[in-house]
Parts: sequence; C-alpha cells; structure tokens
Amino acid sequence: MGGEGGFEGGRFDVPEFEKDGKPVPIPAEHFAVDYLDHEAACRAIAETAHGDGPRSWRNAGFARDPGAGYDSIMVLATPGQREALHRHPGLTFP
Repeated sequence: MGGEGGFEGGRFDVPEFEKDGKPVPIPAEHFAVDYLDHEAACRAIAETAHGDGPRSWRNAGFARDPGAGYDSIMVLATPGQREALHRHPGLTFP
C-alpha cells in the first residue's frame, strides 16, 4: 500500500478496501511516516459504514487524563467484538 518516493511536498497513495466484494479506492495524501490523512480516514469510514453485516463503526472511549491530547480510536466491530473489547482492554462505546 505504500507509495513510492519520499514525503517532500506530500505523496499520494490509493489504499483499497473491499466492500461487498468490490474494491473501494480511497486516495490519501502522506507527508510523513507518522502522518494520518484525516480526510482519507473519514472517507474510508463513510465508504465502509453501511452494509448488510452486523459490524458498525464506533468511537472507542478510554480512560483519559484531563488536559492531555489524545487521538480518536474508531472501531469497526460486531456487538460481540465490542463487548470483548470492553471486557479485555476496557474500551467503551458511547
């Protein structure tokens, strides 16, 4: 999935997800190894959010220290998988 070349000026990649057996390309721009293209992430969630299966996207809640900065954790899971994630690492799904 990684594109070719460095990150000077950005690099475009096109990861693909599969939905209902069909590829769904999601263009993404990268500026560094640890950079996340939030717009591409939102497009990927929107493209995979609907379907006939039991999985759904949920924002995971977890213990946070007041005033500290945190990233969001989005989970695509079935109700049973969300329950397991609540039991073991203690995530919540408000």
